[in-house]
Amino acid sequence: MNRFLAYYLFCLLLFTACSHGQLKVICQTESDLKEISAVEYDSKHKVFWVIQDSGNSNELIAINDQGKTTHRLKLKDTKNKDWEDLTIDAKGNLYIGDFGNNDKQRNTYKIYKVKESDLNQLHVQPELIAFKLPKDSNEKNFEGYFLFKNHFYLFTKEEGKTAVYKVPNEQGEHKAKKIGSHKFHEKQSKVTSAAISMDGSTVVLLNHYRLWKLSDFSGDDFFSGSIEKLDLKHSSQKEGIGFFGLNKVVITDERSAWVGGNIYSFDID
Repeated sequence: MNRFLAYYLFCLLLFTACSHGQLKVICQTESDLKEISAVEYDSKHKVFWVIQDSGNSNELIAINDQGKTTHRLKLKDTKNKDWEDLTIDAKGNLYIGDFGNNDKQRNTYKIYKVKESDLNQLHVQPELIAFKLPKDSNEKNFEGYFLFKNHFYLFTKEEGKTAVYKVPNEQGEHKAKKIGSHKFHEKQSKVTSAAISMDGSTVVLLNHYRLWKLSDFSGDDFFSGSIEKLDLKHSSQKEGIGFFGLNKVVITDERSAWVGGNIYSFDID
């Protein structure tokens, strides 16, 4: 490879890494946070709460809009088997979804609740909500969910489609109920995160390359209304999405070489 070609490829890679398409960079996170798998904006404390993926610490991590880690909260008697998503309720309580299952070997899935009043602590004993799937279920891997009318709605991570399961927001062990599914027309359509607006009118499903905006739906039949595909025009491993107001979301991606490790905003209106 001659020097000119090597320089050209370097510039191309650098341009790709620095071009963010439709996304606006809010901040870059600190270098030790390589595998952020979820994000929720806490409007009361003005921070972004994040978690990391399988094998990382069992901590909730607060980040300010400059990308600085401002607080770490360790969850007692828990293990980060495969923490995949976060959701928040109207009172500011946070829920961690430990339900990733790429190898399809787990039988019990867990959601940890951390009360808003405990978020300033260093250690906390979370409440546990556990669930199992119906015996005839073939879909076993989840990466996105949210809380709506005191039930969790979980979206499976599959190529070309997603199934929706419902679990009550109550301590104890439950059996999830499948309430529907949807086929996508796009290639590379695995759902990696999900969120719902605080007024319950809009759902967003995240993918590495795009998101789907669901609105005008009936009850919890989220695919019954308008389904709008919004291309991000940016390629990275996007794993987290949360609302940042009614018509804007925040998105996180994992860090890899020159790409990722950021918190972005994106207008969905």
